[in-house]
Amino acid sequence: MHIYVHVPFCDSICSYCDFFRVKTTPQLIDKYIEALRKEINLYDIKNIKTIYFGGGTPSALSVNQIDELLSLFDGYLDNVEEYTFEANPENLDIEKLRILKKHGVNRISLGVQTLNDKLLVLLNRKHRSEDVLGIINLIHSVGIHNISIDMMYALPYQSVEEFKDHLATIVNWPITHVSIYSLTIEEHSEFARKHIDALDNELEGIMYEEGVRILEENGFIRYEVANFGRENYHSRHNLGYWNYDPYYGLGPGAVGFIDNVRYENTHNLVDYFDGKYRIEEEYTDLKEQMFEYIMVGLRKCEGISLQSYYDKFNVHLDEVYKDAIRKNINKGWLEINNGNLRATKDGMQFLHTVLIDFMSDD
Repeated sequence: MHIYVHVPFCDSICSYCDFFRVKTTPQLIDKYIEALRKEINLYDIKNIKTIYFGGGTPSALSVNQIDELLSLFDGYLDNVEEYTFEANPENLDIEKLRILKKHGVNRISLGVQTLNDKLLVLLNRKHRSEDVLGIINLIHSVGIHNISIDMMYALPYQSVEEFKDHLATIVNWPITHVSIYSLTIEEHSEFARKHIDALDNELEGIMYEEGVRILEENGFIRYEVANFGRENYHSRHNLGYWNYDPYYGLGPGAVGFIDNVRYENTHNLVDYFDGKYRIEEEYTDLKEQMFEYIMVGLRKCEGISLQSYYDKFNVHLDEVYKDAIRKNINKGWLEINNGNLRATKDGMQFLHTVLIDFMSDD
């Protein structure tokens, strides 16, 4: 079991963001923590392997608020292997890091996005490139040594060479994990309102291929479409999603998956404070589970174990989806290797198209 906690507060709103988020307000944060305490008590939480605080910007909270927030989870840490806290470079300091360390956080996910200061301004990010390495060293200084950073590509005005140069820089930093994401213009983001476009698909594809090459050549192993970790530093929380594990989603805007029910929490803070947590619940039947297992499993570079699929659903994967598998093997996008169905290097870029074939084949 895993826990995801959504912390919807931000000091500023990034131009590309369409997640549920609100401006940081101390009074709202205090109410949020109290409402979260009540939501946690609704569940019989046990045997938790990973905890992940995302947002929003969890590091936008004050030292005391972070202390109070993490205290809610101190009783669930007996079996926790990975405890991640998302942070931005501009609002993470030594006092906050000491609180994180005190509560058992052992992994920081740092939102870097780009080392181009002009692009950081365009993205409405408040840190500057020169700040990042100092924050990474500060994180190490408190004894947290598992550090992931997010980088974006296909940004407006970004060149392939610049993206390559930035990755060539960060691979020499004392970090353990890198996630690379292409810019998606979300409907309700500032970029959408200003009619700002991402780069074209061809350049996006080139950037992705170059990103994979540079990271792998420098000891970061791709284990999922967009995620690369040094040996033994693959994100256990994210692998929980891709292995189709159940997880609790806590906080306004969070999504959870428990007992084959996928649910989404309200995006309305007033309702959340009043204890009206869920706005949607959907039971996934066996047919949906069989497809979703493929949908998330093919994101992993190792793919899906044919034996594990049979053990879970009592049916052979390569019989249920025979046409989709054969079609995409012939196209060079899927392969069966050592008992696993997995995407090829080329197939990783076309997973959306591959999965459409599985949808029409079920």
